[in-house]
Parts: sequence; C-alpha cells; structure tokens
Amino acid sequence: MMNQRVSEGKTSNWGFPGFLIYVVFSFSNALLAGSTAVYLPNDPVFSQYAPNEPHQQGLFMLNMPQAWAIERGNKDVVIAVIDWAFDIRHPHPEIKNKVWVNIDEIPDNGIDDDKNGYIDDIHGWDFAENDNTLYGSGAGHGNHVAGIIAAETNNNIGIAGMAPNCPLMLIKAGTPGVVGDAKTFALTIRYAVDNGAKIICKNHFLWEKPPGYSTPMGSELKQACDYAYKKGVLITSVSGENDTVFRSAVFQTAYDSVMGTGPSDIFEGIPADFAGGSPFIEAIAPGGERGTTMTSKHNDRSVYSCSTSDKYLYYTGGCMANPHVTGLLALVLSHYLGIDVEKARQIVRNTAKIRRDTGLPEYLWGHGIIDPVAALSLSSKQLAAIPVLIKPKATLTTNKSGKKAYRVRLKNEGAFDAAVKISISNGSRRLATDTASVRGFEHATVLVPAPHTTDNPNTASVTIKNLGIRRPRILDDNVDIQLHISNDDVSVTEEELSNWHIVVNVHNNGSDDAERVAVILYQGEPTPPNESKSYSLPLDCAIIRVPAKRQAMAIFQADSIPGTRLRGDKWYHQIYKDWFKTHMWVQIENLEIGAQHIDKSAAKARMVMSIQNRAS
Repeated sequence: MMNQRVSEGKTSNWGFPGFLIYVVFSFSNALLAGSTAVYLPNDPVFSQYAPNEPHQQGLFMLNMPQAWAIERGNKDVVIAVIDWAFDIRHPHPEIKNKVWVNIDEIPDNGIDDDKNGYIDDIHGWDFAENDNTLYGSGAGHGNHVAGIIAAETNNNIGIAGMAPNCPLMLIKAGTPGVVGDAKTFALTIRYAVDNGAKIICKNHFLWEKPPGYSTPMGSELKQACDYAYKKGVLITSVSGENDTVFRSAVFQTAYDSVMGTGPSDIFEGIPADFAGGSPFIEAIAPGGERGTTMTSKHNDRSVYSCSTSDKYLYYTGGCMANPHVTGLLALVLSHYLGIDVEKARQIVRNTAKIRRDTGLPEYLWGHGIIDPVAALSLSSKQLAAIPVLIKPKATLTTNKSGKKAYRVRLKNEGAFDAAVKISISNGSRRLATDTASVRGFEHATVLVPAPHTTDNPNTASVTIKNLGIRRPRILDDNVDIQLHISNDDVSVTEEELSNWHIVVNVHNNGSDDAERVAVILYQGEPTPPNESKSYSLPLDCAIIRVPAKRQAMAIFQADSIPGTRLRGDKWYHQIYKDWFKTHMWVQIENLEIGAQHIDKSAAKARMVMSIQNRAS
C-alpha cells in the first residue's frame, strides 16, 4: 500500500515547504506502520516499488519520512563528492541548486582569487584535466551519487535526497577505468578538507600492479586520509567491487581514518550478494537487489537517481550504498550540534541493525543496515559512553591460548564506544587488571588475563572505571614504529589438509607498540607488468597488535578463510588442490591514524611451497 498524504500545503518547523504531519498509515514493508510524525515531500518518484515505475524503495526501507521529520540537513555541513565526473555544463535540476559555491572566488575571471592554488574553482575542481570543468566520461555516475546524497527535495520533480539541505562540493578524480593514482586521490582529499567539507564521499579505491590486488598505494594516499581525519573531516568509502569477490582489505577503506561501507538490497535491508564483503565494512545501505547478475544489475529493482542533463537512471552497486551512509552522517552532524565526525560515525554504526536470522556472515554486515530514525532519535543521556557491569562476579576460565583468564560481562547503554578499566579483586587482594572497549549499545564478554587466582573463583569481585569514549589512536611524528616481514616469516603448520594454518610473524623494531596492523593474505601469481588483469586474489585479513621490540603472530586457518568459501564448492576444492602450487604472499600495513605507510621492501613477503614438497 502506498503512503497516503492526508494533509497538504503545510510547512515544517524548519520553514521548508512540504508535509510534516502526524498520521496513522500502513506501509507494505511494515517498518513504518503505526502512529508517528512523518515528512512527505512532493517529489513524484519518491514512492515505493512498483514494476516498471520509477521509485525510491530504498528510502522507504530506511524509514526516511520519519527521519526527515526529525532532520533534513544543514547548509553548514558541506559534503564533498569525489567521483569520475559530473555534468555541470547542463546542470541537473535536482543538483544545480545544491552545489557548493566558493564565495571567495570570482567566477570566470581567470584569477585564483582565494589563493588556494586553483583558478575559478567555483563548485569544485577537475583533477583529471586540472581545470574547473568537472565534465567527462562517467558524469552520469557522479551525478547519480550526488543525487542520492542531496537531490533537491519537495520541488515537484524527480527524486528526494538523503540530506536535501546540505550543499555538495564536486571533485572529479578521473574517468571510468582511469581513476587517477594515489597522488591524484590525495590531492582531491586535501582540496575537499582545505575548502570546508565536513564529509567526503569517495567511492573509488585503488590497486597497484604488480604485485598485488587492492593493496596500499603509498604514503600520499594514507597521509591524505589521516590529514582529513585530523582536521575533523570523515571519508566514507566502499569496501569492494560489485563482483561477489571477498576483499580482505582495500585502500583507502581499511585505514582507521576512513569509514568503510557496503551494499544492502533495497527491500529487506540485508547484505547484497553482488558484493563479496570485507572485514572493514562498518555499515551497509541500499545498493540494489539480491540475486542481481552482472549483466542485469542496473534494472528497475536497483537505485534510481540523477544522470546527465535532466535525465535519471538506475544503478546497482556499492557506489550507491556509500552515498546513503554519507547522507545519514550529514543528518547526524546537522542534528546533534557540536558533535565531531568520530561521534557521528559511532552513532551511525552503533544504531545500525543486523538481522541474525539471515545466517549471513558479519563481514557482509559490518555493524548492520543503517537506521536513520534510531540515529536521529537519541536522548542527551545516550550521547555518551555508558559502560555497565552485568555481573559483579568474574568467572575463571581459559583463553584461546589455554591460559587462565577471568570472564567479565559488560554492556554499554550509550551510543559511543566506551573505554573501560577492569579490576578484579578478592577482598583487598588485587587479582588482575586490564582495559577493554565496548561498542555503543552492545554487550561484550571480556577475558582478563589471570596472573593470580583465588581458591574460590566465585569470590572474585569485579569493578569497572569508565575511561570515556573509545576513539582511534592518533599518532604523532615522534612515534617510533618499525614494522617488517620477510619470506622466512610466512610458514605452514600441521600435516592434515583440513588443519593447515598459514602463520605470519610480524616484527616491530621500533620503541613504540603498533596497536592495529593489518596482515593481508593473498593467493595467486603476481600480475606481470605488461598485464592489466590482476591474478592475485585477496583471501583474508587479520588485525594484530605488535609490541615494541617484539614480534606478533597472525594465524589463518586454511579451511575457514572467507576468500575461499565465497566462490562455491568448485572453487573451494580447486584452491585447496593448488594452494601451494602457486605463490602465497602476505602484505602488512599499519592502519592507525598518523602511522607511516610501510614501504614495499618491508611490507611484502612470499611463500612458495608445493603440495609435493609438503608431502615429502
């Protein structure tokens, strides 16, 4: 049943013409059933799915009429869109009034009035052509992304945007298939930051050939992402391609300074199956339809938005999901005055929802499908980290290493991730202490190492101290972390096929601990320099801590690596058959904000071993 407008011509509290009403109605997806305030724009395409009719089913699945009744954005929250290209020669009617204007630049006078290094950059910059044109092949894609984020809403034409009151800064990075390099992307990010963006929607990641696929690109890109975060700007980025392939890590998405996103379907809010997932997905949002094939993916069951000129089109993909997340971040920043982008990021991901009944793995979900109404409905009390001890007594158990540990159960009643100090005592005797983190609105079980125990474990009492909001660590230039691996650090344990483990030792010669090091496992021959296709396949990623002046171990169990299971039984058995007939290689990268990118000579290692050699 379509939503029915029962009151017309009303004006909201924001002075924005539209429909702000309190009404009882029923939606077919049942998510909006009940009595609630809603905002219903008059855009004709803002409707639920009907065969052969343009629609915005994804926005209804997200309950956007309820969310817009709470917040529709703020002109001070500028959103930069970095994409292939945009059409501003013949501006789309949904976008032309939404584009950011550089008020310090005089149009078309051939002078860099604001002295930012870019002449006549009125609406953004074209880093492919080094001018202000922004147009090129792929402009339909850029317009589509921009329309999802902030298409003009309640204008009696076309579609509605997620954050319709927020301006769009447009930045061209390249054309389809030629999306620049790490240096170019770094320039686009720095431009957005230096010119006032609060959020950057960056849909395209990079890979290098040879020797690997979807691998870190060098210091320019990482430094630019970290620069943005330090300046109070958050980048959102897709976590893979629309090819069903699991991505152990892609960059820039895996960096701590970037929020990784993934696609859901537009009907039920469950992960789309045209993307293979990644451990770096933080939240998912509408991107298309489950069951979509590569040849039919841009159909009327995908995402409808702007194209070039005054046209519209359907697209499917992670590039459609990411701008939905970007739009919600903009609404959150607009609604909760004074919060920073890290708090907005935690609100979005910690109010997201996972449907456990689907049985789908967490690397497809992240924290879940975004929930705009929940994200915008927090009380002032919930805008905090509120760790609570569930049980006052600790339980003595063993950890994965077989060592004794105390099990402690916690929950967080606030929206922000909590840092907690845990103390375990028997009367006046201190048995153990440790620190832990608990995500917003979640329960957690923490295993505290037990250097001391008591004869009666039931007498071990627990106390906690709230250390405040858990944020990513930001390193300064004085931190000394020296990570490296070599071919000798990659090995195999166990004899039976089903019990094979790939073991990687990572060394830190520096005087400071490395808290978050990605150990990325690949299988397949490196790509020859003259080949455009990559033969290396990303299989899995482990995040480890490497203490100063020591080494740490990452262990991959061969029969549970996501990159092998997603390709079906035929692939699953074939990769086992050829597992050590081809090159296995590993790459490491320090994900922390401010950490130096690790040079290839220290970051990559290979293991070449055949099944025959193993048997002998």
